[in-house]
Amino acid sequence: MVTSAPAGSVARGYLTVVAKWIWFLALAATLAAGAAAASASIDPRVYQATATVRFNVADFGQEFPEDAHLALGQLVSFYAGIVQRPGTISVAATASGTTSADLAGRITVTIDTTRAMFSVAVEDTDPARAASQANALVASTISAAAFSWNLRYQSAEAQLSSAISGVTGRIRVLRTDVATAKRQDPKDPRIAAGLRQIAACLVLRNGLQEASAALTSEYIDLAFPLSVSAGAVPPRVPIAPLPLPSALLGGLLGLLIAAAIMHLVEFVAAPTRTPEALLQLADLAHVAVLRGPNASDPLLVEPANAEAEREYRSLASWLRALSRHSPLRSLLIASALPGEGSTAVAINTAVTLARGETRVLLVDANLRHPTIHRHLGLRANRGLISGVLDLTPDISQSFPLIVSPRVPNLFVLVAGPPSSRLPAEILANQRIRKLLETVVGTDAAPGLADLVVLDASPLVAFPDAASLMGQVDGVLLVVDASQIEPDALTRARQAVEWSGGRLLGVVLTRSTAERNPAPSGSFDRAAASDPTSWQVAEVTAWNPDTSRSVTRGSPNGPAAPTELPPAGAAHSALPLGARRGAGGDPFHS
Repeated sequence: MVTSAPAGSVARGYLTVVAKWIWFLALAATLAAGAAAASASIDPRVYQATATVRFNVADFGQEFPEDAHLALGQLVSFYAGIVQRPGTISVAATASGTTSADLAGRITVTIDTTRAMFSVAVEDTDPARAASQANALVASTISAAAFSWNLRYQSAEAQLSSAISGVTGRIRVLRTDVATAKRQDPKDPRIAAGLRQIAACLVLRNGLQEASAALTSEYIDLAFPLSVSAGAVPPRVPIAPLPLPSALLGGLLGLLIAAAIMHLVEFVAAPTRTPEALLQLADLAHVAVLRGPNASDPLLVEPANAEAEREYRSLASWLRALSRHSPLRSLLIASALPGEGSTAVAINTAVTLARGETRVLLVDANLRHPTIHRHLGLRANRGLISGVLDLTPDISQSFPLIVSPRVPNLFVLVAGPPSSRLPAEILANQRIRKLLETVVGTDAAPGLADLVVLDASPLVAFPDAASLMGQVDGVLLVVDASQIEPDALTRARQAVEWSGGRLLGVVLTRSTAERNPAPSGSFDRAAASDPTSWQVAEVTAWNPDTSRSVTRGSPNGPAAPTELPPAGAAHSALPLGARRGAGGDPFHS
């Protein structure tokens, strides 16, 4: 079963749709780009002024451990956060003559931890005001940072002083206890323990005093840890709006909207379109339209639907014209999905061509659901399947062809009794290829028939027909116009292409298009099951070289031997083209 289509074929289908809508896509993109550019030209220009602040420790990473850069980054981020504090913004807003709420919405802070600095940017429609507000924010931030630094130093210094005082007091108490113990008993063991504690406390006090001295030195060096690296100046070029980028963005947006509309109309609303439009979407061309709900019913020998007969004659004329450009000795007819009328089209096409005295062999290759024998009232005790399974070297002895006196140019090969072997395996057998070659022959040695018409299983539902694609000269796809499925169309076309087949076109059945009034009378389905309408004779042996066949019985009793048209004999009238010879049969040209 075909499950997907190649990317190249799907792309062709989309390119077909895009080619139809290209004017709409271009117009939408142009209008949207123009509107965006016009809007950008009339909107007020916005300027951005930027001031840069750096942390005052150039050698921070050299004086501290290896993780100093991480600590420095944390310090920079901490001070950058001061910029957007309500207190900082309030001071800057008051200094620049605006409100805190207005200024807060126009601030952008960018942190660069690798260089220990951060930038403060302010947007405004007035470039001078933007620079003034950025500088005011930086000044307020540095003041807040200095105040925060003082608070941190004072808190740390107070903690160290408290710790030093506590250790000093402990030393005094220990010394008093040791002196008392010496007076009472110079050998008292508490004296040695007290001296050890005093020594430990002295070491701790010295460390705390050194930390206090280092903190004081750091505070003296970094009393103001932040400084302005670059003050803000009034910018000359606005950051928005920009006509060219706005036009490009608007054009892209317009193109996307137009593409969405195209997709909605072409794909979502597909069921509302005409069958012809759906075929065009699937990159397919229809060659015949069979109108009316019963247009695909079998016509058999005596058609009652003159309108349908004219349409099949039109299809036959198209096949004749096609044959003049490339040989058409074998034609496979199949539908995309079951129930679309491929069997009826195969029968009608074969009958129409045979009435024009073109010798046609109709083969029931739909081994999943063979019905040609039921439509024509034929026996199915032997046929295509039994011929493949028969190992007789002589093809003419293996495949029993059936001929009717009422349509003398039409031969039929039914499917035959079912087999346990897979249909695809049977159809891939080389005996079928040999059968086709033997029946149609060559230009130098014509065979029993001018054209072989094969009815095959639905292309999307089953893989059987793929085995025949490379053995036939062309494929006709039958599609029910009343219930077209675009995805099935694409997959059916790809089934033909993947298998190396040549898709000639599409035959639409059950079309509701406007047509001429139908003639009186209606198709009689009873004829399809009446064996007497065919007076058939089962041919058990046929020889293209001697053009004589031996028959065995008929539905109505024994039958005399039936002469088949001599192989290579000229026809008295060939409506499908000139005789073989100077002009050549169109199916062999």
